[in-house]
Amino acid sequence: MVRRDPDRAIAFVRRFERIVPGLALAAAGNRAAADVAPRPFRPARPHAPLPDSRRGTARARPSAMTEPGAMTCAHLHDVAAELALGALTGRERAAALAHLDQCRTCREDVHRLMTVGGWVLELIPPARPPTGFETRVLHRLAEGLAADNPFRPRPRRAECRPRPRLRWTKTPRGAGLRAALPVRTGGGGEPVTDPARRLPLALLAITAAAAAVAACSAPAGETSATAPPSSASAGSSPAAAPSPTPSSVSASIAAADRMAAADSTTTLVVPAGEGAGVLSTPRQLTVPSGWTARVWARVDDARMEAWTPEGDLLVSSTGDGSVMELRPDPAGTATVSTLLSGLTNPQGLAFARLDGRWVLYVAESDQIDRYPWGPGGISGARTVIAGGLPDQDPNGDDVHRPKDVAVAADGTVYFNVGSSSNATPDDRTMTPPRAVIMSVRPDGTDLQVVERGVRNGEGLAVAPNGTVWTAVNERDNIPYPSHRAFGTYGDAFGQVIQAYVNEHPPDEVVPVTAGRDLGWPYCDPDQDDSTPAESLADVPLVANATTNPNGTALDCASLAPIEVGLPAHSAPLGMSFLEGSKLPAPWSGGAVIAVHGSWDRHPPRAPAVEWLAWNAPEGTLTPAVTLVGGFELPNGSYWGRPADAVPGPDGSLYVSDDSAGAIYRLTPPA
Repeated sequence: MVRRDPDRAIAFVRRFERIVPGLALAAAGNRAAADVAPRPFRPARPHAPLPDSRRGTARARPSAMTEPGAMTCAHLHDVAAELALGALTGRERAAALAHLDQCRTCREDVHRLMTVGGWVLELIPPARPPTGFETRVLHRLAEGLAADNPFRPRPRRAECRPRPRLRWTKTPRGAGLRAALPVRTGGGGEPVTDPARRLPLALLAITAAAAAVAACSAPAGETSATAPPSSASAGSSPAAAPSPTPSSVSASIAAADRMAAADSTTTLVVPAGEGAGVLSTPRQLTVPSGWTARVWARVDDARMEAWTPEGDLLVSSTGDGSVMELRPDPAGTATVSTLLSGLTNPQGLAFARLDGRWVLYVAESDQIDRYPWGPGGISGARTVIAGGLPDQDPNGDDVHRPKDVAVAADGTVYFNVGSSSNATPDDRTMTPPRAVIMSVRPDGTDLQVVERGVRNGEGLAVAPNGTVWTAVNERDNIPYPSHRAFGTYGDAFGQVIQAYVNEHPPDEVVPVTAGRDLGWPYCDPDQDDSTPAESLADVPLVANATTNPNGTALDCASLAPIEVGLPAHSAPLGMSFLEGSKLPAPWSGGAVIAVHGSWDRHPPRAPAVEWLAWNAPEGTLTPAVTLVGGFELPNGSYWGRPADAVPGPDGSLYVSDDSAGAIYRLTPPA
């Protein structure tokens, strides 16, 4: 490794000193250093006593972490340093996390951390979270260290992948950056860590070379875009424009991610007469700076939404078996009336043109309906275009009844059929089929399975390029997939371990592609095997330890990776693309997904509305940032749970909440 000019790195960091107080790095005495090479991880080597930075005492480091639970907080200093130098594989890293999860003393000594773009950055100061502006600056700093540093080595191979190796945390107790070992077991779902040994800036300069993303181009002719289903290919596409360079695309998407994320708190305005139940108590939401939030209407068990051609909002009420119509009123709220009733668990709603006229599609749990639509609303009898769909199953252990619906540009109607179980292979061979995405023509012909192995793809939406996408609820209580040590297990293969279940498997956001198999329940997405590890983009599938222990039931390596993952147990529901809406940039350049939050994670995964940037040149979405949050209480319970989010004709975002029984109008600044 060749040491380059460290002044460039220092100058890069100095650019941020004027923006965020306390971000400065003390570089004096650290500009010269010898080359440092990564060392192999040797867990059995002896350790000298380490001073306790908080109590001024000394603790002896253990000599090994060979026995479950033997690793103490002090030993984590070396483990984190080794981790920072890239010496641990994804599975070894997971085992180290499990050790830390069991170390109660560590939890007393840690600083809260926030994961930003795959880099771990310490909150400034530890007593409070950073503002959204500070977070965006820190995110940019991390990007710069990875992509714009002067120490990037030349690639050793003609073809290479990004290989970030370091996680950096700015510590207010001393100058410089520290490598940190993230653990996702902190209160409220936030990561915590034990600080690693302090690394001077010169060591940052040397080891950042290993962290830099190699500037390699894909081989000629290679593309990562997924072909759209044939049924959607007839849709119109945006006018051709000069293609930006890959670097400019990445930079613009990264900037959009930072601008779109929730970074401030706003009080939820509750108009008179709308404050019953959980909304009788003042509530606050986290939103992007300048956004406002108010209760627009109250609808029990409010689920999916769709705007009528006349500008009214339809909302399905699954528990009530009805579809409600919400008409804006002069008071800034909505007048609610019943449009349809007596339905069987209605959920998905979609409008489309058929033979020059508007029609409304409604997804009941046992069939897909089509209604003619006129200026006064429904103007004729219902037509069932897909009946006898799988619904209740007395033998199922996790029956997913509700269905969503989306209509492609050529009129093809797509809908999901959820599994009857958490992870039972029998669902793959049922008749009618379960755990699939299906399509049907508007007249009820050509009913077929499009995508298989889809545990519960309740979110369906049409992307700007005409492809149909689905957001999928993945399985619960996943067994550990490898013959490796984890937690108290010397060989954790097949064991259900809470620390592992908390972060695995990620939920999925993928295009609906004819003939594709997402692998459930034989194959699970595993971000530990991503490149870089823990990335939620292009997540590979690995064999399930229980249903596919030898990989013979289905070859997971042959399946396409998951385009985008959501943090495990997010439970995505409604999904909408914002292209062409009146929402301003950057939000109009992406999609929103309402996530319901977890039931089996400790601590729970919070409900939220997530925003994902749309990468038009690649025809894909990028990993999510939180657009709207704050639905959880300090004890981890929820006062609200978003079910859907759709853009309105007034440039606001309308969010349904089936737990609070409300529709919220969230408005960006003018």
